[in-house]
Amino acid sequence: MATTSCIFQVIPYINALIGYTIITPIFIGMVQSSVNQLVNQSATTAPQATLPTQPKAASGMRGWAIALIICGCMIPFIAIMAALLLPALAAAKHKAQIINSENNMKQIGLAIRIWEGDNGDKYPWNVSVTNGGVQEVCETGTDGFEKNPAAVFIVMSNELSTTRILVCPNDPSKQPATDFQHLTANNISYELRTGINVSDANPGEVLAVDPINGIVLHCDGSVQKDASYKQ
Repeated sequence: MATTSCIFQVIPYINALIGYTIITPIFIGMVQSSVNQLVNQSATTAPQATLPTQPKAASGMRGWAIALIICGCMIPFIAIMAALLLPALAAAKHKAQIINSENNMKQIGLAIRIWEGDNGDKYPWNVSVTNGGVQEVCETGTDGFEKNPAAVFIVMSNELSTTRILVCPNDPSKQPATDFQHLTANNISYELRTGINVSDANPGEVLAVDPINGIVLHCDGSVQKDASYKQ
């Protein structure tokens, strides 16, 4: 029990909910019970003439009873604290994931601009395949979003560095590809817009969208929230 109590001391939140309220009182009760047993044993084994008369020690079960009473009183308190803390922790985690997604989109925008600077100031979908772009393999839909985004990100693999930034932390349906050679649409959370109008000539044009959180990346590299794009 002493070891368990020590372990709970280093576990955040769990220690506050269980360690201080359940484990520690039980541990104290067990210590008190052991002390009472030692007192009883000393009183019966030591020479009677050398010991003063002492009142009868409390039963060892009394420490357990006190610990159980404390636990019974603390259970409602624990339930209330859990009800208050868990939603707050979930909200904080969700907010952190949104910030992470915003950073992913900023990195995507920066990667596109770096690629553009090395390729005649044009985005990949406006550069021919013979010149290292993806113009001929792009499939821009009627809504302006690219149907084959993997091809675009593959040619920018050096600028992106990792496939992880293509997956939104709040998107459980997508997993990062092991590498860019195996990248498919199933490894991409963000929707990419392509076409002639999507370029630096139109800095306010939408470049990419996070449909999970409703975040928009513009051609000028800025990232903003727009609930109209949230699915």
